[in-house]
Amino acid sequence: MTDTLPATPIEYSPSGKRIWRIGTLTYTLGGLSMVFFWMLLGDFCFTIMEEVVSKLIPLTLKDLDASDRAISMLTLTIPSWLNMVLTPLLGYRSDRLRTRWGRRIPYLIWPSPFIMLFLILIGSGEGIGSFVQRTFYANGGGPSVHVITFWCVAVFTIIFQFFNMVVASVYYWLFNDVVPEHLLGRFYAMFRVVGNLAALIYNYFIFGLAETHRKEIYIVAGVVYCVVFLLMCWRVKEGQYPPPDVPKGAGFIAGFLTFVRQCFSMSYYWWFYAAYGLVVIANSLPNTFRVFFARDQLGMSLDQIGKVNGIGFAVGFVLAFPFGWIADKFHSIRLYLVAVIVISGMGVASYFGIHGQQSFWFFTIASYVGATMFSAANAPLFPQILPKEQFGQFAGATSLVTALSLSFMNILGGWLLDVSHHNYRLIYVWNAGFGVLGLMATIILYMKWRQHGGATHYVAPIRDSVKGFPD
Repeated sequence: MTDTLPATPIEYSPSGKRIWRIGTLTYTLGGLSMVFFWMLLGDFCFTIMEEVVSKLIPLTLKDLDASDRAISMLTLTIPSWLNMVLTPLLGYRSDRLRTRWGRRIPYLIWPSPFIMLFLILIGSGEGIGSFVQRTFYANGGGPSVHVITFWCVAVFTIIFQFFNMVVASVYYWLFNDVVPEHLLGRFYAMFRVVGNLAALIYNYFIFGLAETHRKEIYIVAGVVYCVVFLLMCWRVKEGQYPPPDVPKGAGFIAGFLTFVRQCFSMSYYWWFYAAYGLVVIANSLPNTFRVFFARDQLGMSLDQIGKVNGIGFAVGFVLAFPFGWIADKFHSIRLYLVAVIVISGMGVASYFGIHGQQSFWFFTIASYVGATMFSAANAPLFPQILPKEQFGQFAGATSLVTALSLSFMNILGGWLLDVSHHNYRLIYVWNAGFGVLGLMATIILYMKWRQHGGATHYVAPIRDSVKGFPD
């Protein structure tokens, strides 16, 4: 590697204290520590809530006799559709929002109580189904409690996904606005350390209780998330932003055309969208259906599965900060390239190597090395590649392309598992195949990144937003 990251000048206040800057924000060590504390505490609770969603909702639906296609639709495809619509709109609007609370935090505050509410309703689905059956079908006939419960949980899940998508999108954009750029790699490393710790605690100690205390898990996760997240929004402050680049006409059509012009008219960003989206698709089926492979085909209990994942997150806990340091030292795109190679290789190794519970333990835990490497590289890669002032809209464009592709591929994946009579081993073929495609896109992105300046002189290309569309 001939180009290394440039050194960051050290600044001091008149009193001699070291200071860190981002935009109009200036931090002393104490102020920076408090921002990190609240952001990381928010991540701890957010991660546990997301673990509940990703692990318990598929199990809840499966226990209600949902097909793999239905589970894929409710937990993967519909969220992808919501992502496709909401995230670009949120990106464009939040980039240009100016309030005394900032441009990101307002979008984190209002959905949080609804996230808590619908998590509680999902956990209470059986009681609600029984109530509906008694109230509307007291004289007999009509659908069974089982069917009513399924539809209640399905509807609650869709509404939950709507509110969660707002927070899950905007939350990560806030980091780019309040964390000094040269600390992003290390912040994201700490972010992943805390996230892995939360996932470790949930999977190792709590997930096994889902057999007997599922409702309580939903309720506690929702309440704790909401309280802590609102406290975080109160304590973390955004700075002042320059006037927004409002296009001529300033209406919906002008805004939409600006979004399209800036985000989709350069091939460079298409390679970025592909490099990210293909890896997300590669991981989608394993993340959702691996629990069924272990439970239904290998005979493992939920407690055993939780402990496997918990140990995997412990591996991530140990490796997250070293990988974050590597991302800062050698640039995240290089670590990203290695991560995609590891993910693809683990898909192949898992397909051929897993033959029982012991080998499942080994290869699943080993796969967390690639997952941790990917998380450590992917998080700082977005702000290091995408234009800073239009970061939200470009992140939204990435989500739009990823969600559109993911929605179709997850329908295909659910159908594939159904027609193969639930041969969940195929998730590893899926993982390896799309991982290889993601690797090819990442290699091309890396070459183009070097053409745009590489680690030392990189400038994110951007089209002018105020001249109209087209030129």
